[in-house]
Amino acid sequence: MARVRRATLLALPAGLAAVVSGTSAGATAGAGAGSILYDAGRTCVGPRACGARFNDAIYVVAGPRAAPRRLTARRYSDSQPAWSLDRRLIAFTRFRPGLGFDVYVMHADGTGARRLTHSRDGKAAQPDWSPDGSRIVYRDASPNDRTFDLYTIRLDGSHRVDLTRNPDNVSSENPSWSRGGRIAFVRGLFGRASSVGVYSIGAGGSAPRLLPPHCDAPSWSPDGKRIAATLLLGARAGHVAVFQVGAEATRRLAVGPLGGNPAWPPDGRRIVFERLQALALVSADGSGLSTAVAEPPGVVLENPDW
Repeated sequence: MARVRRATLLALPAGLAAVVSGTSAGATAGAGAGSILYDAGRTCVGPRACGARFNDAIYVVAGPRAAPRRLTARRYSDSQPAWSLDRRLIAFTRFRPGLGFDVYVMHADGTGARRLTHSRDGKAAQPDWSPDGSRIVYRDASPNDRTFDLYTIRLDGSHRVDLTRNPDNVSSENPSWSRGGRIAFVRGLFGRASSVGVYSIGAGGSAPRLLPPHCDAPSWSPDGKRIAATLLLGARAGHVAVFQVGAEATRRLAVGPLGGNPAWPPDGRRIVFERLQALALVSADGSGLSTAVAEPPGVVLENPDW
């Protein structure tokens, strides 16, 4: 089994056929604003140790400490779910043995899954939505097939655009699309952790702007004024931090507990993130740590989206 994490820049690579509509027949109403998406699977080493029955699946929980509901079967490995802004659709990454990774879209109840990308190298992953729900940004192999670029694509699979066009030794991953239209992402030199930082770029592919350096897995707050990310270097490496993003500078506001892959709720008051194989909650000021969702030992919860 291939476990997929949203935060993957430091493990660099070696080398919708149909329109999906949130208002089409059979589509469900949007999920509640408090619902948290995530993926879960067994810990193991390699596909032979796990077996297909332990592939990741996507779950939704109506709120902290509520009972989770599985949205996808474990025929494949499904991970990295992302809500559309109206919460009628979910984009996610699917791994199929022998074919690799591609981005899919499904309804909020887990029905109607459609393949969106047709990755040449089977490396399309980490989807996020444009504010108007018409496009998705995701990571895929660069033309050189040694690093990653960010691409956007329409929901009918057309108009695929390479946003970053990285040099041969630079990789971009982990996009987060703000309601204001800017895309935050992680960028760094191939194999050099000290070069990794969070950048932002316009949806049309403008020059990247450095936001917090030495961070991973950025997530825009709903108001587009703050970014939550995971610190990579220093005494607080591996902790979740919140940054204020200004017109000219980025300022760190708070450092929270040890954890990764943070995500904001629609009200912007708290953050959900991975912690000790479970999902935890913390206030945006770094206080009030609590558990949101936990599973029995051996089950890992990852990639939350609130």
